[in-house]
Amino acid sequence: MEHKVAAPHIESLDPLRWPPSKKPLPPTMHPLVRGRVSKMTILVGLLAVLCQQTGAKLCANDEVEIDMACSCNDSFYGGATENDLVPVLTCDNLMTISVSKCLLEVLHRIPENSYLSSVGMNCTSTTLLLNNIRVYSFAIPTQNGSCGNVMKINGDQETFSNVLHIPSQDNSAAVLLSVPFSCTYTTGAQNGTAHVDYPPTPPVSQINLAINNTGSVPTIMTAYSDSSYARPIDKDNYEIAAGTTLYLGIIADFLDSETFALRAENCFAGPTSNSASDENVLLISGGCPAESAIPTTVHTNGESLEVRFSMDVFPVKGAPALHLFCDVQLCQRTGAGNCAACTSLRRAYELGPGSGTLRIGPISLTAYDSLTSGSCTGVSWTALWGTLLVLLALPLI
Repeated sequence: MEHKVAAPHIESLDPLRWPPSKKPLPPTMHPLVRGRVSKMTILVGLLAVLCQQTGAKLCANDEVEIDMACSCNDSFYGGATENDLVPVLTCDNLMTISVSKCLLEVLHRIPENSYLSSVGMNCTSTTLLLNNIRVYSFAIPTQNGSCGNVMKINGDQETFSNVLHIPSQDNSAAVLLSVPFSCTYTTGAQNGTAHVDYPPTPPVSQINLAINNTGSVPTIMTAYSDSSYARPIDKDNYEIAAGTTLYLGIIADFLDSETFALRAENCFAGPTSNSASDENVLLISGGCPAESAIPTTVHTNGESLEVRFSMDVFPVKGAPALHLFCDVQLCQRTGAGNCAACTSLRRAYELGPGSGTLRIGPISLTAYDSLTSGSCTGVSWTALWGTLLVLLALPLI
């Protein structure tokens, strides 16, 4: 049975009558009303008194009360990683996705700055309690284009997809946590099937980079199929079509981006898992795109704790799968060197043991039969296309 307790009646603190009069307040009155006190302060105080009398909790399970205010209890999520983040998605009249406020703060994220695929007036988050855990929640209408929704129709089913982006506290690292999610509805049904693509399911390569012999920094490389680095290639369908673009992201889980940057020194692709094979093709050399058979674009390298680059996908030596390798290191930014420059132009501080090799593969290649490895022995696909365009421009004989 629910017991209702009447709120205490304190006439002198009635916020709706503030101030109670223009006369000077007697010195014997409550000290809170001697100065200018906001209505919110009074209401919080009344709520705290009421909670003490009724035994009710003012804070969520993952919070602690400090000076009549609720703060995140960091020890509640001790040892947590981003793989422990489990967004809650419900699919009814609205698509509602919620993430723990305190867990994101422990993971050095900024939950209040989270956003969806499209930003609009009705696409902002609200704070509420879910199972007595404080969360940031987005409620999205099930309409195509709403807050960036993408709708797909398959028979009598409609699927609405979106992506929740959560920025890092370390703005210089520009590391976004992107969580794709979707709701699938059958015609006539009020509730749909929820699907959240998190934690990332692809096989990822992880190593620990030593730092000044005082610890190590977990560093992960992941393969993505999109330029926003939001859709990792799924481990259950670990393949990509030859002739398309593959995006590689490498992140060092480290906070001191003012002192250190992550740098990919050399990256290469090969037909086997042998990183020392003579058949491997360079993608990045000395931190910059290599002049090789596979066109590669470096988007960011040595500028923060994240490396991003993309490559055109072609088979190496006719192999039906692709293996990728990257030699990475932590670079000290406070010295005279430029961590983002090419090797021949930079004097980056070398950490010695703070380096290692990441590897991903095999990634199966689809539609590769018509592409051979001949072009991957010294002639660029870009050059071949340029030659073809020149030939097409010539008058016919």
